[in-house]
Amino acid sequence: SGGASDAAPVAPIQKHETDVGGKGEGGPPSSKKAKKKMAKARKKAAKAKPKMTKEERRAKYTKRALDRRDAQAARRRAKDLVCFRCRKVGHTSSDCTADMAGSEGGSGGAGR
Repeated sequence: SGGASDAAPVAPIQKHETDVGGKGEGGPPSSKKAKKKMAKARKKAAKAKPKMTKEERRAKYTKRALDRRDAQAARRRAKDLVCFRCRKVGHTSSDCTADMAGSEGGSGGAGR
């Protein structure tokens, strides 16, 4: 019974000591660092995106949506591609429309 009476006053005293000077949870921030930290936390909370709903997830991962995203990504990548067949920028050799019949052994590549 003596151990219980010793432990009870310890918790409130420690809590009281941390609240002194406005540094605890209850008081306003007293230093510039604390104010900066609070402002940063507020900005981060404002930027936070809400969790995706089931309907949004379904719409995002449908076959049509995936195909559309893949096509957009391919167009973005194609801007920087160089065709190994005609050496022009913007497409791959498999998509090349250049007529290569008269230019065998042309400007590049080892023949097959």
